Amino acid sequence: MPPERTQPPQRSKTPAAEELDPKESDRLARIKIQAVIDFNDRHKITYFKSDVFKFFGVSRRKGWELLHGDKYEEKKPKAGRDPRGRPPKVTRDDIAKLEDILANGDIQTSELSWSDLTELAGLTHVHWHTVRSHIHDMDYLKCLGCERAWVSKEHGRRREEWCRITISIRPHWHDWVFVRFAGEMHFGLSAQNKLRIIHEPGTRHCADHDMERETLEKDVKRFHCWAWVGYDFISELVFYEVDSRNGAMTQDIYIDKILKPHVLPAVRAEPRLVLEENGDLGHTGLKTTKFKQENGISCYSHVAKSPDLSIIENAMSEQNLNRIPPSDDETAIAAIRTSWALVTKEWVNNLVMSMPDRLHHCLLTGGQLIGS
Repeated sequence: MPPERTQPPQRSKTPAAEELDPKESDRLARIKIQAVIDFNDRHKITYFKSDVFKFFGVSRRKGWELLHGDKYEEKKPKAGRDPRGRPPKVTRDDIAKLEDILANGDIQTSELSWSDLTELAGLTHVHWHTVRSHIHDMDYLKCLGCERAWVSKEHGRRREEWCRITISIRPHWHDWVFVRFAGEMHFGLSAQNKLRIIHEPGTRHCADHDMERETLEKDVKRFHCWAWVGYDFISELVFYEVDSRNGAMTQDIYIDKILKPHVLPAVRAEPRLVLEENGDLGHTGLKTTKFKQENGISCYSHVAKSPDLSIIENAMSEQNLNRIPPSDDETAIAAIRTSWALVTKEWVNNLVMSMPDRLHHCLLTGGQLIGS
């Protein structure tokens, strides 16, 4: 018979072994953590102290407390304004001053250095490098209350290149007869039942028109719609809803609500049609690109931040929303439709015929906006 198995003797657990005193436990953890840190430092091993804390099952805060003892103090926000996140050195009012100076475009301001521009705008609290960075990030400035505008050199080069290529493809106005300019419009209905067009970032009021500036609340009701225009053609407005507040078109909505019911039938009736659209992901994503290729929809994207080179931008900016004071969503949509109905084919045709002149103007002025 096999020998009977016996259980190994069990160690008797002492109270100290079952649960160490918290101070003793911290002391042992400190010794282990410090030993690993000293070893890595002595052998010049790259490591992170947070990884050492994690290895010994200690939180980052607790680990630093063990290493520094009473000298460690957790940085807590003081009472009042939350200090997390450094406030911008250049405020919106500062940007408005810069826009006003640059938009004037006279000889004196065109010869200003960056330091002179900074001093002229009264931004003595920032370095001119900061001002230059903000100007370059703007790309273009265009006031909604006047026609003054300014384009950065880099964006001007992009506009010139786009115009040079486009005019080589469509040098005459009749080459634009089959181009249809498409885009989205975004409207906001404020708590005071006032409709306003929500313009894209980069288009803002200059300092002279601060009194005309009206900020829309975050909880404002917003409406999003799509349209396209061309020679002897103006479409109806197509309203759509999206989850994002800025009304960015998704690929699924663009295909199901726009391309399939509106663009595709028109292209099948006239295969020579070319769709002009902006370069948003909803228009140029893999899914929409594949759909357009499979269904023979010819298209191209206009140069970004160039409302003067896209006719749909002109048509949308002409909206007069004060003809029907809206009181609710239904009357707001009615006001938008009524305003859009005022756009005439004759006016759109003149815009289409002006496309070659617009491209030449952009090339002659070094990429500046038309009307600047």
